[in-house]
Amino acid sequence: MSQETYVMLFDALTGDLLHPEVQVLAGQDTTTLNGPGDITFTLPVEWRNMKSHDGSRMIERRKTIAVARRPNGTVRAAGLVDDPKLSMGDFSVSCGGVSMLASQSGPWEGHQGWYTDIDPVTLFIRIWTQVQSYSNSNLGIKITGDTSSGSSVGYAGSSRWRNANSQVAKYAKQLAAAERKLLARERILAQRAEKVFKKVGLKRVGTITVSDHEPDNPEWKADSTVWVKESTRRAYRWRSGRWVSQSQADTAVRSWISYRGTRDRGKDEVDRIKYRMEPYEELLEKYEDEAREEFSTYFWQDHDMGKVIEALLELGPFEFRERAKVVDGKLQLEIQVGAPKVGVRRPEPHLELGFNVHEHSPVEPEDLYTEVAQFGAGSGSEVLSQQRTWNPKGIVRNVLTDTDSDAHTKALVKAAANKNLAKIKKQVNEGFSALTITHGNACPEGSFEVGDQIRITGDLADGTPIDGWYIVKEATHTWGSNETDIEVEPA
Repeated sequence: MSQETYVMLFDALTGDLLHPEVQVLAGQDTTTLNGPGDITFTLPVEWRNMKSHDGSRMIERRKTIAVARRPNGTVRAAGLVDDPKLSMGDFSVSCGGVSMLASQSGPWEGHQGWYTDIDPVTLFIRIWTQVQSYSNSNLGIKITGDTSSGSSVGYAGSSRWRNANSQVAKYAKQLAAAERKLLARERILAQRAEKVFKKVGLKRVGTITVSDHEPDNPEWKADSTVWVKESTRRAYRWRSGRWVSQSQADTAVRSWISYRGTRDRGKDEVDRIKYRMEPYEELLEKYEDEAREEFSTYFWQDHDMGKVIEALLELGPFEFRERAKVVDGKLQLEIQVGAPKVGVRRPEPHLELGFNVHEHSPVEPEDLYTEVAQFGAGSGSEVLSQQRTWNPKGIVRNVLTDTDSDAHTKALVKAAANKNLAKIKKQVNEGFSALTITHGNACPEGSFEVGDQIRITGDLADGTPIDGWYIVKEATHTWGSNETDIEVEPA
């Protein structure tokens, strides 16, 4: 049998070799751009209870990593065992690519808050540092490749919005200080008012009326009403059907009246600041669509870091792919980042339709759409939304409506809308997407990776000539065969 019918087994947390060559009955591996691949294989039944050096089962769920290698010894794929089971007289093992850990790590426990200027790749690296910082989560995955994409996860806002926002913030700070000062003055004034009521012999503190004209009979409010004659600053209380002078309260009244002016100046200052701030608040409302947007990460919001990574990929743009190698009997896992692309052009393989490439029957789209109505987080009139139109000639209007409740910023909703529109166009315009490559001297197995660009020439089944570059999005290889199924899209 070829080397491809063997797998290596490693301890997931230590990277130690458990077995160098396990012969499989059958198997295949899939590698995927921007996501976890998988490995599936079957073994003789006795492998279900095969023990490792520590007495535990050698192949155990979420303990063992299986590695598929090429005949030349290079690693094609590695996966964490997630579904081992006995079936149909053999032992079947399913493994997931290690980048699936981000989706399984639970709520975000890193920095809580929002970002505006941070690069998506920088945040991607921070996420992986965080994911592997949890107990029993460190698989030694190294993030390699590009460290920045040159973009940011948020938007600082237009210059005119930033100017208006800066002015509002400045006046808001002044307003807060003025309101605190006014509140303190209101408390002091209330204390001085209490003294006035105490001096005139009233136990209930109520209203002080300042006027040169006698107020009307306060009736049932007589025990909580004081009249201060403005010209003399003398207090009166209602007693036996008339207003009675209270000279013993003169000092308290003067103190209250004097401080009332101080309080009123505080009110004027608050009103002045509000007046100055109002036009800038109107500008903020006018430029609402140009406002700053933050990309937030919170434990109550981000329970699936895989979805956060999907959002970062759209904002980047950048790509990643899984890689692994064995060095001195130790497994080394890697997630390689590329901004904007992780792959390279591979001019060496000769890929020709009808020679060593065969197209699959094209899958017709379930429906043909002319527009996208994309909705994000929010409810009612506050829901975030974006529309996209491409109007293919001669096609009657048909709108794809999609909702992504995790898209909590306008940037994420825009990215989701663009992604859906690109998918619609791709389904309509592509000549093919699924191909089978027969390996040989023209294209040896291992000549390219997912993310790489390969040139394909020849004629489609309908006679359409093809000569262009295509990005490999996914590759599936059946062990022991000389064929690889790939999913591609035009570069």
